[in-house]
Amino acid sequence: MYSVAKKILFSMQPETAHDFAMSVGQKIQNNGLLFDQFKKAFPLKEGRSKDLMGLHFPNPVGLAAGFDKNAKIVPLLDAIGFGFVEVGTVTPRAQGGNPKPRLFRDVESGSILNRMGFNNEGMESMAIRLKQIKEAHSLRSPLGINLGKNKDTNEENALDDYLMSAKHLKTFGDYFVVNVSSPNTPGLRNLQNSEFLLKTASQLKEVLEKPVLVKLAADLSNAELDSLLIDLNKSEFDGLILCNTSIDKSSSEWAKDLGAGGISGRVLRLRSREMLLLSRQRFTKPIISVGGVDSPEEVQWRLEKGADLVQVYSELIFSGPQFIQDILKSLQ
Repeated sequence: MYSVAKKILFSMQPETAHDFAMSVGQKIQNNGLLFDQFKKAFPLKEGRSKDLMGLHFPNPVGLAAGFDKNAKIVPLLDAIGFGFVEVGTVTPRAQGGNPKPRLFRDVESGSILNRMGFNNEGMESMAIRLKQIKEAHSLRSPLGINLGKNKDTNEENALDDYLMSAKHLKTFGDYFVVNVSSPNTPGLRNLQNSEFLLKTASQLKEVLEKPVLVKLAADLSNAELDSLLIDLNKSEFDGLILCNTSIDKSSSEWAKDLGAGGISGRVLRLRSREMLLLSRQRFTKPIISVGGVDSPEEVQWRLEKGADLVQVYSELIFSGPQFIQDILKSLQ
């Protein structure tokens, strides 16, 4: 079924295709009859369930942030079979993001380059939408909310942005993620330091009675990662997400002339694996592994090597929603 849809979607510019797919998804989700038929195509949900951070995950495979930035199709994504769904990145104020074109894909390598720049409708819009969703639908999986700072917020005031969004959205998320690792917001990665992160974790935990995790970049050196892990393990963060996109284009010839941005997909697999193995030795709390997860076998590998949960994104674009059902079959 997706092979037909993929031909149509891949005939469009990537961002146009994404917006079109989101629009179709909303139409299906908002039509009771269509949504019931849709759900029948994705019967699997349970598989190697886990209880972590006070939450129940019906299976260990989630959707990474960035796909549903504004929480428009959460019930649809929940129905596909994801064990958890993470929306955002959301910022306090709406912002348009970086100039277009800003999203590129390469079928041969199964990789994506983006420089979106936290384009989103802001925390108030997300709160309204999630309130409506929670009133109309019963979600079976935990919902994560990925938090970022506005582009024009300076580094000294960045914590205020994370706190503001957390306070506004605290009743809707089951867990929250501090995103300090996107390469597409100037200065954001400078916040990947122990002083800022420990203060952020402490203050967010005062605001939220929910799990709080931090997402780190693929481009940290092993020494930088090791140093951070020592402090993060003693911090009030409840878990770690590894890893965000990489600005390293050395293995992505197709992207070298496309300008700035972060690369995700299969090319990220080895670095993501490496970070998982290093972090599991040092970090005793839950780890969500993401980056280059492109097969049921890769999911199994991550879980066997110490990941508590796994997230996918890019392969959903290349293989379609049935990819999640294939993974769940392998977990049974």
